[in-house]
Amino acid sequence: MIIVPTASISKGKGYARHNDRSIDNKSIEERSWDSELSDKNIIYINKSLKDEYDKVFCKSLKKYNQQQIDKGRPDRQIKNYYEKISRSKQEKTSYELIIQIGSMDDKENPYTYSRIQAALDEYNQSFQENNPNFHVFQQITHRDEKGMDHTHIMFFPVSTGNKRGLEIKNSLSGALKEMGYGRNGFDLWRESQLNSLKEVMKKHDLEFELGDGRTEHLNVRQYREYKKYESLTFEKQNTLSELHKNISRAKSDLDELNYQKNEIQAQIALKTAENDRLSIINQKLMDENHDLTEANHLMEQEILLLENRRIFKNFDEMDPKEKSQCFRSNKMTVIKSDGTEYTTDHHTASMLRDLKAGKIKMGAWLPEEMIPVPKSVINELIQVRDINIELSKETNLFVRTFEALKRNIERMKNKVKVHFER
Repeated sequence: MIIVPTASISKGKGYARHNDRSIDNKSIEERSWDSELSDKNIIYINKSLKDEYDKVFCKSLKKYNQQQIDKGRPDRQIKNYYEKISRSKQEKTSYELIIQIGSMDDKENPYTYSRIQAALDEYNQSFQENNPNFHVFQQITHRDEKGMDHTHIMFFPVSTGNKRGLEIKNSLSGALKEMGYGRNGFDLWRESQLNSLKEVMKKHDLEFELGDGRTEHLNVRQYREYKKYESLTFEKQNTLSELHKNISRAKSDLDELNYQKNEIQAQIALKTAENDRLSIINQKLMDENHDLTEANHLMEQEILLLENRRIFKNFDEMDPKEKSQCFRSNKMTVIKSDGTEYTTDHHTASMLRDLKAGKIKMGAWLPEEMIPVPKSVINELIQVRDINIELSKETNLFVRTFEALKRNIERMKNKVKVHFER
């Protein structure tokens, strides 16, 4: 005898607390089940969603967070992956499927009901193995409701080998793709599950007929009409999902560009600060160059004076001041016309006659050229004993000029000495 019950695989609303009768918090009046029959329910698996998230994604999450630290982006770490997915507009933390075979009429027939129970159990036993990328954390068959037995399967999709984000992450499209379902993956997957259910039912002398699950099952013609509109809805959902993904990628790219922009701005700020520092150094060098140029000009003037000064002059070349200075000097040098010379501390009338006659030359060391020095410079030089102490700009310029003058005066004296030696 061939029995033809309807069967369906539909999406549920994801009420894990409703599925688990052990955490029932409803009053008797609000319940849609008979608690005295709840011990007949079949619990295949019933675990905490958050615990299973930690179990599946923990290792990948740690690896991702370490990569962000290594890249210098600790602010991009994900503290709690479950909470991140719960805030996502693209992915859901979990999904629910409701699998049902038969209707109330079938439940009232013991022969048919026993076969339906066996077929549903066999399908449940193989679900996780046949769908490795759907991690099941709750799978319970309810037999305590007024309607036909049905199974609630709650799972979250697991996509592996990802290059963006976590290597192992929650992604329905990625999980379906890994199991061999591309575009419109959920529709194709659902179709394959109906075929699996169909094969299981055949083993138990049940002929497959499609239904929509939670309402009175539709016949094949009605189901095809319903499926056409459902496909349109899924297409829109897939398009919306793709748009959300594109927005997410664009946002990620924008974050990356903002990060690069901040890095460039930081580099520009460093270069600006370096340019400011170099500008200050350049200004100091220009100031010092100006000071050196000024000192060089002073030294050139002093050298010119020293080179033009003649220590020995003929009498007729001397001006009154020089003559007075010459004959009032304590010591004078006399050079005779034969080239001999001597030093005396007085002069005679004969020497004066010989000088006027051009027979001898007389001269004396005139006082060195006086250099006017500001009182502030003198005070500072008196107070500063350590040459390592930084002098003021004015004093520093004077010291450099004075030292240069001393060197040039010494050079001129050496020239005069050589001249005398000849």
